[in-house]
Amino acid sequence: MSVGSEAEKKSITIYYSCANSQVDQTLVHQLDRHLVVLRREGKITTWQSAQAGAGLPVEQERTFYFEKAQIILLLISPDYFEEDSCLNEMQLALYRKATAGIHVIPVLLRLAPGWKLTAIGDLRALPYGERPITSWTHREEAYASIADEIYREVMRLLDLRRPTQVTRGVIRTEPPPHQHKTAILQRESVVSTVYTKLIQPDVSAVVLTGIKGIGKSTLAAQVYSYAEERRRAGEGLFTSEALWLRIEASGTITDLIRVVAVALKTSHDTFDYSLSHDWRPVFFNPHLNLAVELFHLLKHESTPRLIVLDQFEEWLDDHAGREPGNYAEISEWLDMLNSQACACRILLTAHTYPQGTGVYHQIYRREHCVEGLHIPEGVALLRQWGVQDDEKHLTRAIQHCEGHLLALVLLDQLRQKHHVDLATLLDNPRYKRLWIKDVKRNLWDYIYEHLLKNENQLHLLLAFSIYREAVPWHAAYTIIHRQTRVTEEEALIALEAIQDYKLLNISQVEEEYYALHPLIADFLRNHSTTNDDANRIDIRKAHAEAARYYQDSFSIYEKPYQRIEDMHALIEAVWHLCKAEKYQEAYALMEQKRLFFHLHRWGDNAPLSILYELLLSSEQLQEETERFAQIHNELGEVYNGLGYKYKAQDCFEKSLSLYKSIGAREGEVKALNNLGSIYRADGQIEQALKYYQEALHLGEKMPECTEQGVTLNNLGRALQSQGQAALASNKSHNSYYQQALAYYKQALIIHKATGDTAEIARTRNNLGEAYSQLYQFGKALDHYRRALQNFREIGERRGEGITCNNLGVFYRMCGQEQDSLEYYMQALRIFREIGDRWQEGIVLRNIGQLHVLVQRNDVALACFLLAKDIFEALHYPQYGAITEELQLRMANGQPFESAVAEIYPRANQIIEAALSGNL
Repeated sequence: MSVGSEAEKKSITIYYSCANSQVDQTLVHQLDRHLVVLRREGKITTWQSAQAGAGLPVEQERTFYFEKAQIILLLISPDYFEEDSCLNEMQLALYRKATAGIHVIPVLLRLAPGWKLTAIGDLRALPYGERPITSWTHREEAYASIADEIYREVMRLLDLRRPTQVTRGVIRTEPPPHQHKTAILQRESVVSTVYTKLIQPDVSAVVLTGIKGIGKSTLAAQVYSYAEERRRAGEGLFTSEALWLRIEASGTITDLIRVVAVALKTSHDTFDYSLSHDWRPVFFNPHLNLAVELFHLLKHESTPRLIVLDQFEEWLDDHAGREPGNYAEISEWLDMLNSQACACRILLTAHTYPQGTGVYHQIYRREHCVEGLHIPEGVALLRQWGVQDDEKHLTRAIQHCEGHLLALVLLDQLRQKHHVDLATLLDNPRYKRLWIKDVKRNLWDYIYEHLLKNENQLHLLLAFSIYREAVPWHAAYTIIHRQTRVTEEEALIALEAIQDYKLLNISQVEEEYYALHPLIADFLRNHSTTNDDANRIDIRKAHAEAARYYQDSFSIYEKPYQRIEDMHALIEAVWHLCKAEKYQEAYALMEQKRLFFHLHRWGDNAPLSILYELLLSSEQLQEETERFAQIHNELGEVYNGLGYKYKAQDCFEKSLSLYKSIGAREGEVKALNNLGSIYRADGQIEQALKYYQEALHLGEKMPECTEQGVTLNNLGRALQSQGQAALASNKSHNSYYQQALAYYKQALIIHKATGDTAEIARTRNNLGEAYSQLYQFGKALDHYRRALQNFREIGERRGEGITCNNLGVFYRMCGQEQDSLEYYMQALRIFREIGDRWQEGIVLRNIGQLHVLVQRNDVALACFLLAKDIFEALHYPQYGAITEELQLRMANGQPFESAVAEIYPRANQIIEAALSGNL
């Protein structure tokens, strides 16, 4: 193309600032190929030195295009910073950006360490996530990411060149980006649902509603794109090009009529489309209602089209979705859309459903409430963004914000900015505060400034935020009524308003239950409002009122506790009492209802950890030394049940110190036993024996000590560990197992005398292990089966899981691999359900060993890699280490690092698939 041709004058010029190395030129050529559609449509002209023609000298041509360019791409690589000409172009590009507003975009071709320290370090680079093209597994996705961003900027620049069709407040434009292969999730199912609604004969309009940032405009853009695909293929209702209009607050219905009429020009011959100041359609009658005029345009269009009115909330009143007086015509037009069929179809986006002049049933105008991403969608999107965390952390992030699209974008920006994983972002209070701050700025500030003009609404939101779950409305009303004396009628009006804003999730049980959107609840729980009236809600009193609500519910419906659901109201009551700083009352209630006993036995340690961590902050309980020691010991057992050995050890040590300070001997024995078990799990057998023997010595002085049988069991376990170490060193080991058996038998007599089924089961499990090591398989199997039966009878999940794992080991020793796998599967499911990460890691390694044995190396490696992650997260990396021998066996002849790279991203799927079948 010759310099300065007519086609070029109408297009956007893109200048490639690139190094002369062959590798860079090849990458640029591939990038240029991905812009071919824009170039063929005459929207862009691209130039790089390799394109220099025969007409002008290269430098003159380079200068011409550089100065003409509206977009300059700095194509970054190590070679780029080696060439003076590139560095000069970079400086000139930054100067043109500062003085002429030229768009300068760094594009990372190859890894160039330190580029962030250069003058362009503050600019956002492409591809998505600032990952160099050569680091992408699928480079086509990298090029598509860059092309999509360039497309968006080109269309923005072209839009600025268009003659102003109108208008101050209705802007005809392209839809927002909605097809980015790596940045935007394509919601095909939802798009199909909305499109199907739009094309029904009894529908004139569909309104996409939902909380700010949920993705209404993105979904509308995908519907727009889908409708256009169908139209171009000659399918579906629409026969004319779709129209995207962005609504601004300054616009009027007259502006909307002008834009629509101009767009319909090709299919209407009865209009004069002059754009002069006094423009009117020929048939325009100033006495006719403008709403009728607009509806008439759309109703009688001969070639139906889709018209999107984005950000329609700009024309809605701040309160109940009604239009202010200046937009009476809009209200009437909305009524017409609801009462009559229309040739065109209107798709609106708005925070609330616009009612028009009155409140009517949805007839021709329908609402579609946009929900957050479901977990599979959210996981897919986070994976598209390059998030490599374990799927359970991805799920946590999605659940925490109910798949709110903007919140996930803000979370991912924090992840990239601070170079941390999702688990750290979600668990570290500092990062979580940063996320909440971003959400406040992008979501809550809008809601507070534009929607919540009534203090009753704010009070009701604060009341709902007190609860951790959905509750009946009167549970929130009681809180605000006692503190603000708002009437029930006023509260119901406020409830209806915040429902309209999509701030509440509603579920129907015996009555309607309401839960505040978690993002709003998070903000309200963690930040005080600046509204003085809202501060009339005393948070501690509110929690006390919430505790009363739960106490009333479980006192009325008292029944035996058989599972965690039976204790749900009790858990919530204790939590609210702690938040109300009524710690003594909270712990007394826990003891009265034996909350620790039941939940710990069932393996439900996660809720216990939350309650006990709250109790530790109580200054009142700290003054009650024995009770505070007991809280530390119980929390240690909770942490141990979750696999957090270091945290458990710290609690047990504090508990032991407190018990010793007041001479509480039975408490000392319990703490000593627990500390010994931590050291035994860490392989420090001598230190464990020291604690066990001290516990045994103290217990012998107390004939009524209930811990003596536990101590004997623990001594047996320690000796058994010594026997296993001796066996691994080819030393004599039978004597250790015989001595362990003697301790177990003594323990069994004591536990049978006290009738403690749980301890009887634990002892039988230990006897099974000892007999297995002595190759007395009949006795071993008998004890294992009786232990498993006991654990299942009393519902002790952790004990059941440990015995299942041991049965897996037992059957592997007997050469019965399929039976072994079935018991391992049961154990794995249990430990995942109860959240015992330590035991989960142990079982995964056992499953891995079994699959090495049957030469299923892909499954084996997946198991070992996940176990390695678990033990590293628990700060015991030595237990997840993979030996060189195992690495060689599992790598299938390729370098071990290559095998890991292939298996690790899909390790969970490999394991699930393998465990669902046979060996």
